[in-house]
Amino acid sequence: RIAHSYEQISKISYRVDQDSYVTVKLLPPGVSDPGSPQAIVLTDTVLQPASSGGQPVDYQVEWRGYEELDSNNIRVTDEGSYTFAITATSAISGATTVYRGVLQLWQ
Repeated sequence: RIAHSYEQISKISYRVDQDSYVTVKLLPPGVSDPGSPQAIVLTDTVLQPASSGGQPVDYQVEWRGYEELDSNNIRVTDEGSYTFAITATSAISGATTVYRGVLQLWQ
């Protein structure tokens, strides 16, 4: 069980330059497929607009490690390197882009 003392959080930041449907998932160690049932969904197909005129907009997803409505419901059980996968699908063209990064979780 991973305990999150002192409200230690992580923020995953990304930028969209056109209106996009964005999904952010956290993949446990050893899992590389964002479609895996083991993936933890942080943001699920949310329309996130760029500002008018096509200017890029920065967004953030905050990872606390537990369910916001129940802080005793810890969302991970193993330490290690968790991959986050950000999938953005353009609302205009339908083109999809996936970005990945790593979040280290330990006790």
